[in-house]
Amino acid sequence: QTVPHFIPATEFATLKENGQATNLAVYEFDEDGTYEDKQTKNGCQLEFDSDGRIKRIGIPAGDDAWDWVDLKCSETTDDDAYEDAFNQYEYQKYLYDQKQNEINAQISIVQQEDKNLELKLTRLDNERNAVNTELEAVKKVVDDNIEKSYKTFSG
Repeated sequence: QTVPHFIPATEFATLKENGQATNLAVYEFDEDGTYEDKQTKNGCQLEFDSDGRIKRIGIPAGDDAWDWVDLKCSETTDDDAYEDAFNQYEYQKYLYDQKQNEINAQISIVQQEDKNLELKLTRLDNERNAVNTELEAVKKVVDDNIEKSYKTFSG
Protein backbone atom coordinates (compact mmCIF):
# COMPACT_ATOMS: atom_id res chain seq x y z
CA GLN A 1 0.00 0.00 0.00
CA THR A 2 1.27 3.44 -0.92
CA VAL A 3 1.48 6.05 1.81
CA PRO A 4 1.88 9.66 0.66
CA HIS A 5 4.82 11.61 2.02
CA PHE A 6 5.47 15.23 1.19
CA ILE A 7 9.05 16.32 0.66
CA PRO A 8 10.54 19.52 -0.74
CA ALA A 9 11.27 19.54 -4.46
CA THR A 10 15.02 20.00 -3.79
CA GLU A 11 15.08 16.82 -1.69
CA PHE A 12 13.22 14.99 -4.47
CA ALA A 13 15.80 16.18 -7.01
CA THR A 14 18.60 14.80 -4.78
CA LEU A 15 16.83 11.44 -4.46
CA LYS A 16 16.34 11.36 -8.22
CA GLU A 17 20.03 12.05 -8.86
CA ASN A 18 20.99 9.21 -6.54
CA GLY A 19 18.56 6.81 -8.30
CA GLN A 20 16.33 6.52 -5.24
CA ALA A 21 13.25 8.18 -6.72
CA THR A 22 12.09 5.22 -8.80
CA ASN A 23 8.94 4.55 -6.74
CA LEU A 24 8.03 8.16 -6.06
CA ALA A 25 5.11 9.96 -7.65
CA VAL A 26 5.22 13.71 -8.17
CA TYR A 27 2.15 15.72 -7.34
CA GLU A 28 2.05 19.39 -8.27
CA PHE A 29 -0.51 21.39 -6.38
CA ASP A 30 -2.52 24.03 -8.19
CA GLU A 31 -3.56 27.35 -6.68
CA ASP A 32 -6.93 25.93 -5.61
CA GLY A 33 -5.25 23.16 -3.58
CA THR A 34 -5.88 20.36 -6.04
CA TYR A 35 -3.01 18.32 -7.34
CA GLU A 36 -2.17 16.33 -10.37
CA ASP A 37 -0.13 13.18 -10.65
CA LYS A 38 2.48 13.00 -13.41
CA GLN A 39 3.78 9.71 -14.78
CA THR A 40 5.85 8.70 -17.76
CA LYS A 41 4.65 5.78 -19.87
CA ASN A 42 6.31 4.66 -23.11
CA GLY A 43 8.16 7.97 -23.40
CA CYS A 44 5.01 10.07 -23.03
CA GLN A 45 4.07 12.10 -20.00
CA LEU A 46 0.63 11.54 -18.51
CA GLU A 47 -0.98 14.04 -16.19
CA PHE A 48 -3.82 12.84 -13.99
CA ASP A 49 -6.36 14.99 -12.20
CA SER A 50 -7.25 14.54 -8.54
CA ASP A 51 -9.90 11.94 -9.51
CA GLY A 52 -7.25 9.76 -11.16
CA ARG A 53 -8.36 10.44 -14.73
CA ILE A 54 -5.83 11.34 -17.42
CA LYS A 55 -6.05 15.10 -17.92
CA ARG A 56 -3.49 15.51 -20.68
CA ILE A 57 -0.79 13.60 -22.55
CA GLY A 58 2.64 15.01 -23.37
CA ILE A 59 4.25 13.64 -26.53
CA PRO A 60 8.01 14.24 -26.89
CA ALA A 61 8.80 16.89 -29.50
CA GLY A 62 12.59 16.80 -29.05
CA ASP A 63 15.02 18.86 -26.93
CA ASP A 64 12.91 18.58 -23.75
CA ALA A 65 9.92 20.00 -25.60
CA TRP A 66 6.48 18.41 -25.40
CA ASP A 67 3.40 18.56 -27.54
CA TRP A 68 0.48 18.43 -25.14
CA VAL A 69 -2.92 16.92 -25.95
CA ASP A 70 -5.68 17.93 -23.53
CA LEU A 71 -8.32 15.33 -22.75
CA LYS A 72 -11.82 16.05 -21.55
CA CYS A 73 -13.96 13.68 -19.62
CA SER A 74 -17.67 13.87 -20.24
CA GLU A 75 -20.59 11.82 -19.15
CA THR A 76 -23.68 11.02 -21.14
CA THR A 77 -26.72 9.10 -20.09
CA ASP A 78 -28.53 6.85 -22.52
CA ASP A 79 -32.05 6.94 -21.09
CA ASP A 80 -33.40 4.47 -23.65
CA ALA A 81 -30.69 1.91 -22.85
CA TYR A 82 -31.28 2.47 -19.15
CA GLU A 83 -35.03 1.97 -19.58
CA ASP A 84 -34.44 -1.20 -21.65
CA ALA A 85 -32.02 -2.57 -19.06
CA PHE A 86 -34.44 -1.75 -16.24
CA ASN A 87 -37.34 -3.44 -18.06
CA GLN A 88 -35.15 -6.47 -18.73
CA TYR A 89 -34.22 -6.54 -15.04
CA GLU A 90 -37.90 -6.34 -14.01
CA TYR A 91 -38.79 -9.14 -16.44
CA GLN A 92 -35.96 -11.36 -15.20
CA LYS A 93 -37.00 -10.61 -11.60
CA TYR A 94 -40.59 -11.57 -12.45
CA LEU A 95 -39.41 -14.87 -13.97
CA TYR A 96 -37.22 -15.51 -10.94
CA ASP A 97 -40.11 -14.83 -8.55
CA GLN A 98 -42.39 -17.13 -10.57
CA LYS A 99 -39.82 -19.93 -10.49
CA GLN A 100 -39.31 -19.34 -6.76
CA ASN A 101 -43.07 -19.64 -6.19
CA GLU A 102 -43.18 -22.88 -8.21
CA ILE A 103 -40.30 -24.31 -6.19
CA ASN A 104 -41.96 -23.29 -2.91
CA ALA A 105 -45.22 -24.96 -4.02
CA GLN A 106 -43.34 -28.16 -4.90
CA ILE A 107 -41.52 -28.07 -1.57
CA SER A 108 -44.86 -27.66 0.20
CA ILE A 109 -46.26 -30.71 -1.64
CA VAL A 110 -43.21 -32.80 -0.78
CA GLN A 111 -43.40 -31.71 2.86
CA GLN A 112 -47.09 -32.67 3.01
CA GLU A 113 -46.33 -36.07 1.43
CA ASP A 114 -43.52 -36.52 3.95
CA LYS A 115 -45.92 -35.71 6.80
CA ASN A 116 -48.47 -38.22 5.42
CA LEU A 117 -45.80 -40.91 5.12
CA GLU A 118 -44.68 -40.21 8.70
CA LEU A 119 -48.29 -40.66 9.89
CA LYS A 120 -48.65 -43.86 7.86
CA LEU A 121 -45.36 -45.15 9.27
CA THR A 122 -46.53 -44.39 12.80
CA ARG A 123 -49.86 -46.17 12.16
CA LEU A 124 -48.05 -49.21 10.69
CA ASP A 125 -45.67 -49.21 13.64
CA ASN A 126 -48.65 -49.23 16.02
CA GLU A 127 -50.32 -52.03 14.06
CA ARG A 128 -47.08 -54.05 14.13
CA ASN A 129 -46.87 -53.56 17.89
CA ALA A 130 -50.50 -54.67 18.25
CA VAL A 131 -49.87 -57.78 16.10
CA ASN A 132 -46.73 -58.59 18.11
CA THR A 133 -48.68 -58.21 21.35
CA GLU A 134 -51.45 -60.45 19.93
CA LEU A 135 -48.84 -63.01 18.80
CA GLU A 136 -47.26 -63.04 22.24
CA ALA A 137 -50.68 -63.59 23.83
CA VAL A 138 -51.47 -66.45 21.42
CA LYS A 139 -48.04 -68.03 22.07
CA LYS A 140 -48.64 -67.83 25.78
CA VAL A 141 -52.09 -69.47 25.43
CA VAL A 142 -50.60 -72.20 23.19
CA ASP A 143 -47.69 -72.75 25.60
CA ASP A 144 -50.11 -72.92 28.54
CA ASN A 145 -52.35 -75.41 26.66
CA ILE A 146 -49.35 -77.57 25.75
CA GLU A 147 -48.15 -77.51 29.32
CA LYS A 148 -51.64 -78.44 30.63
CA SER A 149 -51.90 -81.23 28.03
CA TYR A 150 -48.55 -82.73 29.11
CA LYS A 151 -49.62 -82.55 32.74
CA THR A 152 -52.96 -84.15 31.96
CA PHE A 153 -51.56 -87.01 29.83
CA SER A 154 -48.36 -87.54 31.76
CA GLY A 155 -49.79 -87.93 35.03
